[in-house]
Amino acid sequence: MLEDKAQRPTQTRALSLPGGLKLYIAGAVVALALGYLFLTAFQGATVFYYTVDELRAQGAQIYGKQVRVNGKVVPDSIERHPEAVLVKFQLTDGKESLPVTFKGIPPDLFYQADADVVVEGRLGSDKTFVANNVITRCASKYEAQG
Repeated sequence: MLEDKAQRPTQTRALSLPGGLKLYIAGAVVALALGYLFLTAFQGATVFYYTVDELRAQGAQIYGKQVRVNGKVVPDSIERHPEAVLVKFQLTDGKESLPVTFKGIPPDLFYQADADVVVEGRLGSDKTFVANNVITRCASKYEAQG
């Protein structure tokens, strides 16, 4: 009889939860996963941007950080260097101006008089903004006529 007990596999009892509790736990896990995905997916879409004046007010703490800056292109300031696909220009908010360099081809609307743009990039310690993206805005089409 002792041998008989030794040969029998021991049965372990699994932790059993009521069916409703299992469903709530599974739902909570799915909700947390979806929440995390939405948070990470839409985080880039809600990026804040500075005006030129606000960027200047940040001082040295903003150097080297990826930011967006909104302003108007000063038309007389545009310098194109086609051999290097480089554009240098001044961005203004009406109060201050900011020298910007962009290596790439800017959008077509960039060259229109009084172009409203958002530049993405980093402010260097020499106070020149090095843009890695230039986005033109066409707000005048949607503004109320007055």
